[in-house]
Amino acid sequence: MIWIAIAIVGIIIMVIVDIKKQELTKHLQNKIIQIKAPNPENSHPKKVINFINEQDLFTIKQVFNQFIELGINIPEELKYAFEEKIKNGFIKKENFLWNISLEEYDFIQDEIEKYSNNYVFEVKGLQEDRYRKPLKGCIIYDELQLIPEPQNRFDKNAIKIKSPEGLIGYVPAQETEEIKKILNQNHKVYLKEVSEFGEFIDDSVIIYF
Repeated sequence: MIWIAIAIVGIIIMVIVDIKKQELTKHLQNKIIQIKAPNPENSHPKKVINFINEQDLFTIKQVFNQFIELGINIPEELKYAFEEKIKNGFIKKENFLWNISLEEYDFIQDEIEKYSNNYVFEVKGLQEDRYRKPLKGCIIYDELQLIPEPQNRFDKNAIKIKSPEGLIGYVPAQETEEIKKILNQNHKVYLKEVSEFGEFIDDSVIIYF
């Protein structure tokens, strides 16, 4: 009788475990249905990279497989980001954002072709984490703002550089006068390049005017 009772309890436990598994599978499937993944074929690359970075591994696997099944053309850089997440469970998103240039996209080309001149300079201040952190969320050719900061206690001629993610540094002091002249003209400012060397980060900005 004891063995029969044990067997019955075992069967009950197996049934409960199976039900729990089914409930979990259904929950995960519903989660996929609810998530609106950006289409890598026509979405802003930054949006796709952020999606890959933020979603869990199960979701990314399902979404990637669905894209493949649907025959969606995934740009090589974005495909590599999906594969990196699936392989390692995470991505270092700045590695992808800093290697994809929006300059290749029509909506940037349409903007910059209006200007006949450009000016490039290196950003000052990236030794500080408060500037490096926002930079890690930027993609090459993100549009920037150059904002004079006359109240700056170190330099009344200072010009800060604001990205969509926040403040990423300052214009070098020796170039502020030249850049102020450009700011009086019609212009567009973009993040041009970011290079990482161990603990050191360099980046440059380009102004079209």
